[in-house]
Amino acid sequence: MPTLEILNSYSLPELKKIIRATNITGYSKLKKAELVKLMLRPEHKSKFEGLMKRDKRVPDAMDSKRTKLNKEFKKKAKKAKELFELKEASKKIGEQLKKKKFPKKEEPKKEEPKKKRISNRPIMTKEELKKRQEEMRKEKKAKLERVRKNVKGKIFDQ
Repeated sequence: MPTLEILNSYSLPELKKIIRATNITGYSKLKKAELVKLMLRPEHKSKFEGLMKRDKRVPDAMDSKRTKLNKEFKKKAKKAKELFELKEASKKIGEQLKKKKFPKKEEPKKEEPKKKRISNRPIMTKEELKKRQEEMRKEKKAKLERVRKNVKGKIFDQ
């Protein structure tokens, strides 16, 4: 007869494999504790008499190999998932860039048509304009000096 201790030594998938061999139904969604209770019912105990002989389960030699392989598989699956996510992200960025309209290369500015001259005076450059303004200032100063000299001379002459 199976005991609670013997049934608890098995993992849930192993218990499900054992119970699958019998005609018991409705076990697939049960948790381990509920499954053990189901197996310990008086009407089902006779179906699991072979389990009584195994006091302690000895793990298979393949179990350690399986766990190593599972770990390796999980690592590789994680890397593959990361690569897949990166590819998906790059696709999204590529689609966004296609939708986005980038400005075309700047074309050289077209020269504005020259304005018509309003007067007959020639158009001057900035340098010529500065020279001309300086000359006009000097002329004004010279005129003021002449006026001052004339005024002084007239005052003293009287």
